Amino acid sequence: MDYVWGLDFGANKSGNTAIAISNGSAIEFHQSKAKESADDWLATMVTRFPPEIIAIDAPLSLPAGWCGGTGDLFYRECDQKLKAMSPLFLGGLTARAVKFSRRLRHRGVEVIESYPKGFVNHLLDGQYPEPEGDLNPVLSMLPGNIKLRLTSQPSNEHQMDALICLVVAYRFSQRQTIRFGKYGEGIIHV
Repeated sequence: MDYVWGLDFGANKSGNTAIAISNGSAIEFHQSKAKESADDWLATMVTRFPPEIIAIDAPLSLPAGWCGGTGDLFYRECDQKLKAMSPLFLGGLTARAVKFSRRLRHRGVEVIESYPKGFVNHLLDGQYPEPEGDLNPVLSMLPGNIKLRLTSQPSNEHQMDALICLVVAYRFSQRQTIRFGKYGEGIIHV
C-alpha cells in the first residue's frame, strides 16, 4: 500500500521533523527524536510507509540567480509572493530537503513543496490552528471526496504543519492547490 505524506522538515538532529501519514482512511503522526539523524529516520519511514505523494515544508530549489538563470540571488518568486524565508537562509536544511526529494522522485514518488503559513494565510484567513484545538477548518480543506479521521491530535506545531502539508498533498492529487512561483525555479503549493 502506498501512503500520502505531509512532512515538516526540521533540522537534522533537532527532533523537529514530523510526518502526517495517511493510508486513505486515517491520519497518524510520527516525529523524529532529538539527537538522532532525521535523515536516517526518514529513510526508515519511507521503507515502512512508502509514499505515493508527499508535500514537504522545506525549499526544494534555489533562486534562479544561483542556477545559471537571471534573477534574484536570495529569494525565489514563490518566496517573495508568500513572504517565506530564503532557501539560502535555511542553508543545510534546503540541501537535505532537495537531496531527500531527489531520492524520492527517482523512486517515482510525486514530491511537491508546500508552506503551511501560506496555506493558513490564503485559505484559513490567517487563523493558525492550535494543535490541541479544533482541526475542522484544516480538514475541511480536503477535497470533498476524501474523508480522513485522525488517530490522535497533533502534539505540537511541527505535527500541525505536517497535517497541513498532508492536506495540501491531497489537494494536489485532485488539482486543487493554489500555486505560487514559476516552473524552472520553484513552485509552492497551498
